[in-house]
Amino acid sequence: GAFVFLISITPKSALLSLPVAGGTLLGVLAFPDTFGARIINFFSFADSANNYRISVWNSVWDMLGGCLFGGIGAGDEAFSIAYLNYAAPGTESVPHSHSLYLQIVLQLGLIGLIIFALAFFLIVQKSYSSSASNNSEKSMKYISNACVSGAVSLLFSGLFDYTWYNRRIFFLFWVLLGLAVAAVNVRKDELDNSQRARMSTSDCAE
Repeated sequence: GAFVFLISITPKSALLSLPVAGGTLLGVLAFPDTFGARIINFFSFADSANNYRISVWNSVWDMLGGCLFGGIGAGDEAFSIAYLNYAAPGTESVPHSHSLYLQIVLQLGLIGLIIFALAFFLIVQKSYSSSASNNSEKSMKYISNACVSGAVSLLFSGLFDYTWYNRRIFFLFWVLLGLAVAAVNVRKDELDNSQRARMSTSDCAE
């Protein structure tokens, strides 16, 4: 999220990826039994947590074969009932799909995922197009970009877990997007008021 925010402020911040990657490599070499082992576990299929998630994902993929477009409906109860018919051994009691995107498709269908992606894209486009304006007020620009960056970080986490299972995170995600849109609208209103004031002054002078 911090990285996306810095790039939104100045694209030159992308150069920070180089020292970050270098620092991560040094950390792995300096602390192979702690930091290095943790990094390696992210990509290891021998890790029990990774195997568990992959088993759940495979089971959910099997479920999607019969409800790809319409979904099974929202709610934990609907998931628990439907999942039992496809659950891999040892994952029968899983409360969700451990993936935000799989969960959206499972509950709302592919159409639901497309609508969600489109809504998020339009909010991001509105925020960044407003930020790119030469008339952008900096404080509002930083607020909208920071909120969008925070939402992006939550969506990234959603690749590996159903983050909306926690209602506070679900609420926080939409609050961030709401604040981003509000900041854009405040900036637009200030610009419109400034233009009207200039026109009024010009008319009086004439």
